[in-house]
Amino acid sequence: MSPTIDVNHAVQSQHWCPTTVTLYNMIVYRHWEARVDGTEAEAGGDGDAGNASSTSVRRIVKESYQVFSDDTIHDWCAVDQFHKAIWKDFKERGVTQDSWSWWSDGAPQHFKVGGGYHDLTTYAERFENLIVIRSFGATGHFKGDWDATAQHVKRRVNLHMVSSKFKDDPIYTPYDYFKWSKVNLSERAPTSWESRAGAVTLTQRHFLFVTVDRSNKMTATADHVQSIHQMFLSETGAPCMVRDLACFCGECAVKNYKECKNRSWVKPPVKLRFTKVGPHDPTAAALAEEDAEEDDEDATDHVPHLTDPVLADAMDAPHAPHTG
Repeated sequence: MSPTIDVNHAVQSQHWCPTTVTLYNMIVYRHWEARVDGTEAEAGGDGDAGNASSTSVRRIVKESYQVFSDDTIHDWCAVDQFHKAIWKDFKERGVTQDSWSWWSDGAPQHFKVGGGYHDLTTYAERFENLIVIRSFGATGHFKGDWDATAQHVKRRVNLHMVSSKFKDDPIYTPYDYFKWSKVNLSERAPTSWESRAGAVTLTQRHFLFVTVDRSNKMTATADHVQSIHQMFLSETGAPCMVRDLACFCGECAVKNYKECKNRSWVKPPVKLRFTKVGPHDPTAAALAEEDAEEDDEDATDHVPHLTDPVLADAMDAPHAPHTG
């Protein structure tokens, strides 16, 4: 998501001179831990899902991460470093991280790409033997709570920017955006609406700021990319196992794929092979993207513009011949 900072009063200035902020959103469901979350009563005593009578419900903690950056490329390199920052924050907080089950949409620029797949194969080595089950859904926005949390942040910041408080606490840069959000949105806002408080299941928001560095990234070409919808990554050096359709049954969770409850249509995972693994060159990637944009422009050169006299005559007299 890319919210903008518009502090100009003229509409034209707002259109042409925005400052873009990259905002990466993640909703986390994890097991309640006493050393991190306090007593069990404290974990569910403030209007969250913990108010339910079931102990199993109280032992699930739902929290969000909003990662801000001044990087505007939105590629797989940025996603990897955002996740590194989230993993580090979990570790500093003392949260147990034996495994991640990570679901997202299948956007090809930042998720479904060979370089991103290669990054996943290094998680166990870089993140203390972290096991990852990676799943993909349909590409698109506004499909879940993660987008809702981002909309809340954007709305609160926008309201602040048009308020009288802005002059004393301005937001001009991506870091200002992050700092204001962390100070003002980390705690739950007081409300007199009991029904609203009871409906909120988010226990805490966490805000991070990341400066993206692509200098040591690796890129890779995989034998297939877009058809993959689930990946299994375990210990360091183990092959990356993938399959075209995803399944979340208990047997698949323990890698007993032969007994998968949906084995009539979900095939066992196969090894993903990488070719052309090498250092990522951000400059070359940027030039290739510019060349692609120029090709798109060349492909549309034959389309008449509104300043074309022939087209202008036709618009003035719809039934007149195109004589120019």
